Amino acid sequence: MFKKQFLLTRKNYPLIHGFIEKPIGGFYLQFHKNCVFTTARNSFCEVIILGELFSYTTPELTNQNILNQLIEQENLERFQAEISNYYGQYVVIYKSNTQFSVFNDACGQAEIYYTNNFENCASQVKLLQYILPLQQTDETYYTSKEFNKLKLFINNSTPFKQVKKLLPNHAIDVVAKRCSRFFPIKKLEQRDYKAVAVEVANMLKGYLKAISLRHKICLPITAGYDSRVLFLASLDLDCEYFVTQFKNMPDTHNDLVISKQLAAIYNKPFKVIKDVEMQPKDFDLNYSASLDFPLYLSPDLVGDKVIINGNISEIGRNGFYYCTKPNAKNLNIINFFKPHTFIQNEYKKWLDNNKAVLKKYKYHILDIFLWEQFMGIVHAKAKSQNKQLGVNVMTPYNSRVLLNTLLSVDRDKRDRMDNVLYNEIIAYLSKNNTKVLNLPINPSKEKSKYLKLKKLGLHKVYSTIKVKLKS
Repeated sequence: MFKKQFLLTRKNYPLIHGFIEKPIGGFYLQFHKNCVFTTARNSFCEVIILGELFSYTTPELTNQNILNQLIEQENLERFQAEISNYYGQYVVIYKSNTQFSVFNDACGQAEIYYTNNFENCASQVKLLQYILPLQQTDETYYTSKEFNKLKLFINNSTPFKQVKKLLPNHAIDVVAKRCSRFFPIKKLEQRDYKAVAVEVANMLKGYLKAISLRHKICLPITAGYDSRVLFLASLDLDCEYFVTQFKNMPDTHNDLVISKQLAAIYNKPFKVIKDVEMQPKDFDLNYSASLDFPLYLSPDLVGDKVIINGNISEIGRNGFYYCTKPNAKNLNIINFFKPHTFIQNEYKKWLDNNKAVLKKYKYHILDIFLWEQFMGIVHAKAKSQNKQLGVNVMTPYNSRVLLNTLLSVDRDKRDRMDNVLYNEIIAYLSKNNTKVLNLPINPSKEKSKYLKLKKLGLHKVYSTIKVKLKS
């Protein structure tokens, strides 16, 4: 049970089967034996990292190499700034003479839940339930059809009164017993999209090389931007390419046709994997026992290879489109939920807490909302589920420095359906290969309609009105 999970507690609880114990700062860390565990200490601090870090500038660096460099930072704030340069899916436990902090990777893909008294942290609420009696919340959302359908927590809430979820870009201060934002902390300067395209392309190439030096890798290709960029960034590596053909997906589906065409341009071996539908009864009983309200999704059949995934890139592609002066009701709709008072109240809290600071540092509210309230919840849940299935999924876009670099480009040039920045990245990585540049990106009637509206300068108004009418 609880594969690759962790538990950090003030009280010393009996060791969970298959876990290893390590004391730190008056607390007790238990972590699953298959966790990647790295630690370092010096005269002023001790740091533990659960998970992996990858350098794009020096791909050969190991976890230990990277942590040995990071620990030389003079304080927690400098440590957090420096670790943002690495890709990874990880939990950090940082203890110095004056500071004790717990935080995770850029988009919170390694989940952290904590109790209100700040004496317990874990990778899943269910692991906290394993040691503590938890009281269910009175909030009706968590017994509603909406929750039972998607099984997604809202904001930092959970179905239990004593437990909160740590959102991306936030850290737990164990000493002060509070949770606070540590990013952003400075103004986002706008940059030229062509320079950013080259920089991001080389970051992705570096991260992918670093991953490939530790793991066998494979990459699913679709007709979209995210996987196309990763495909082009991986051409020099030993990587297998495939596309998943889901049930009821015809052979003429864009993902099947265009991905084959892309691979053929570079004579790369390519295969179609038929999706194997699994029912809840087909899953190991430990799967549901180890996860919070799991969804039963069939894993890709790739053996011991790491799946390179394009998720999180949407943050740099205006994934939530446009909405002028969004309020909590608008955010409810934008994040694909049916209108619900609890959801709106939670998003109002998020807006009230973050609107001023994001405006101060020149970040668009929808970009950070997508980052924290979608990527940090939906895709984090998916990563946790994959861990329990023994499937290792890595998302090279999950790097704070990379995402920040993408966001430094004006939103007009990183439109979701007509992304000037990503087109430039593709041109750079393909060395302006006309065959690649002529391949369409997710062609559809919806896209054609959107591009016509954009040509008329009406796409932002249309997107805003659409959201407001549904709110």
